Amino acid sequence: MRKTRRGSADADCSGDDLRHCQNRVRELELENESYQKEIEELRYKLANSSSTPTDSSQKLKEEYLQKLTVLEDQVADLKNKLEIKSQFSVQRPRGDEATKQLQYEIQSLKTQKVQLQCKLKMESLQFRLCKASLEKEVLQIKRESRRNQYELRKVLDSNQRLKMVLQRKTVEASMTAKRLKELLESRKALSSKTSGSRNGARNGDNPRIQGLEHELEETTRLSEWCSEYERQIEVMAEESAKLKEEVEVLKEENLRCLSQEKDVRSIEEDPDIHELKEQVLSLNSLVRQLKLQKAELDHGKKSQDDSSHISVNLSRSDQSVKDTSTSGSKHFKPSNVSRNKTTSSVCCSCGKRSLCKTTKCRCRQMGGSCGTSCGCTSAKCTNREAFQIQLNDSPQSQVSEAKADSSTIVGAVKSTTCTSQGDMILAILEQPNIGHNKKPLSDIGNIRLRSTRKAD
Repeated sequence: MRKTRRGSADADCSGDDLRHCQNRVRELELENESYQKEIEELRYKLANSSSTPTDSSQKLKEEYLQKLTVLEDQVADLKNKLEIKSQFSVQRPRGDEATKQLQYEIQSLKTQKVQLQCKLKMESLQFRLCKASLEKEVLQIKRESRRNQYELRKVLDSNQRLKMVLQRKTVEASMTAKRLKELLESRKALSSKTSGSRNGARNGDNPRIQGLEHELEETTRLSEWCSEYERQIEVMAEESAKLKEEVEVLKEENLRCLSQEKDVRSIEEDPDIHELKEQVLSLNSLVRQLKLQKAELDHGKKSQDDSSHISVNLSRSDQSVKDTSTSGSKHFKPSNVSRNKTTSSVCCSCGKRSLCKTTKCRCRQMGGSCGTSCGCTSAKCTNREAFQIQLNDSPQSQVSEAKADSSTIVGAVKSTTCTSQGDMILAILEQPNIGHNKKPLSDIGNIRLRSTRKAD
C-alpha cells in the first residue's frame, strides 16, 4: 500500500510541475512577443528619427539600444530556462523508475531478513530440543552404568565370600580326612590286638568298639556332607562366572541401547509392520480352518458330498494362501488382503443372524469353533474363540517373526509344484511342536533333595 501511495504522490507532483512549467512558458512567450513588439516600435521610431539627427534623437537611440540589449539578454535567459525545464521534465520519469526499483529491492531485502530471522528461530528451537533429548539419553546411560556397577560389585562380593567359605571348608575337610585316617589306623591296631583275646575280654571292649564304629560312621557321613558342600560351592562358582558373563553382556547391550531405540522408533513408524500383522492374522485364521477340515477328514463319518465339499474348501484356502504369499512378496498391499478375505470359502451354512447353538452348525457338530470364513457374525455367534496373537516385547522381534512366518508360507506354497496342495497343507499342520523337554530334578542339580535322602 505504501508503494502505491508514493507512486500516486509522485505522479501528482510531476503533473503539477508540468502544468506550472507550461503556464510559465506561455507567460514567457507572451513577454517575448511584447518585447519584440517594443523592439519593432523602437526600430521604427529610430528609423523615423534618423531623418532629423539631433542630440535628443541620439540619446533616445542609445537608450533604445540599451533596452534592446537588456531585452535580448532576458530573452536568452528565458530560452535557457525553457531548455532546462524541458530536460528536467524528460529526466524526471527516469528518476522515478530508478526510485521504484530501489524501493522494490529494499522490500525484497526486508522479506529476506524476516525469513532468515524465522529460520534462525526454528533452528535454535530444534537445537534446544535435540540438546534436551541428548541430555536425557546421557542421564539414562549414566543410570544404567551405575546399576551395572552395583550389580558387578554385588557379584564380586558374593564371589569373594564363596571363595572364603570354600577355603574354610577345604581346610575342615582336610582335617576330617586326617582324623579319619587316624581312626582307621587305630581301629586296625585294635582289631589286631583283640583278635587273639576276643573271647576273654569281649565284655570289657565292646562299648569302646561300638563308640569307635559310631564315630567312624559320623566321620564318613561328615566327609560325604563335605564333598556335597564342595560340589555346591563349585556350582555356585560356575553360577558366579555366568553372572559375570551376563554383566558383561549387559554392558554391551547398554552401549547398543541408543542405536536400538532409534531403530525401534523407525520400525514403529513403518507402515509395513501393520500390514504384516494383518497378514499374520489372516494366515492364522486360514490355518485354524485347515485344522478343522483335518479333524473332519480324521473322523471319516461324512458322506462323499461332505468330502467333496472339504476338497473344494481346501482348494479355495490354498488359493487364498497363494494370494497372501504373492501379496507378501509385493510388500503386503492391503488390497490383496481384502481380496483374500473376499475369496475365502464359507465354512458352515449358518446365517448372519444365527447364534450357532444347535448341531445344525457344522463347526459345532465337528467339535470346532467358527472362524472368519463362516457365514455367521462375530457379534451374535456363540461358537467363536478369542484368538489373540502374543507378540514379543521388542518391535524388532515382531518384524523378524512376521517376516519369518511369511517366508515359510511362501516357501511352502512354492513347493506345491511338486506335490498336491492339500497334502502340502496337511503336512504343515502335522509338524510336531518343538518344545523344551523338562529335565528331572536330579539333572538340574537338586542338591537339597540328595542330601536329605542321604541323611535319611
